[in-house]
Amino acid sequence: MKQLDEFRDGDGAHCGLSDWYPEQEAALKAAIESGEDFTTGWYGSKKELASARITKSGGELIVSVSVCNDFDIEGLGRVEYDFYPDIEVVRRAIDEAWEEADKDQENNNWVAMYAILHKGKCVDIFLADMSVDGLQSEPPGDCYQEWGWQEEAEIPDDIKRELERLIWGIHHGEIESDEVTYCGYTVKYIKD
Repeated sequence: MKQLDEFRDGDGAHCGLSDWYPEQEAALKAAIESGEDFTTGWYGSKKELASARITKSGGELIVSVSVCNDFDIEGLGRVEYDFYPDIEVVRRAIDEAWEEADKDQENNNWVAMYAILHKGKCVDIFLADMSVDGLQSEPPGDCYQEWGWQEEAEIPDDIKRELERLIWGIHHGEIESDEVTYCGYTVKYIKD
């Protein structure tokens, strides 16, 4: 199977996974139109924590997408189509595989992030460990070093205790909303 040289450096797209740079798009179009088997190998997007691989093998188009977030939580998606020589079909396949990867990432996620807003501005973050045992020593990734309050703002202790009670209410499904306000502070569940 031929590896497309234009994708070998790993950076293949601007802001998404199907807005390829001109060289990569031209090489991909030529490979699609040739009808021969090929692969792009894994390539990334300049502005997304995502990568894709496009492969034509026999009569199949196989598109795989991998996503990651600041907590190093991954998600994988893959779609297979009967091969049809049209780059727009490839774009749609990438979108579908990306949706699948996002869902997989959500299923793999064991970190819950809550923003604390005051007067419309984020003043603190609260991280909750949702792992099976709830005993992870620290959050994954490089952005946060501890669970709970990130101590970005001075919130009065009595208000902080009530906000934490509300956070755990959202976290455990006792509060049905992803956003609740108390004494001018809003707790908002952040979906990555």
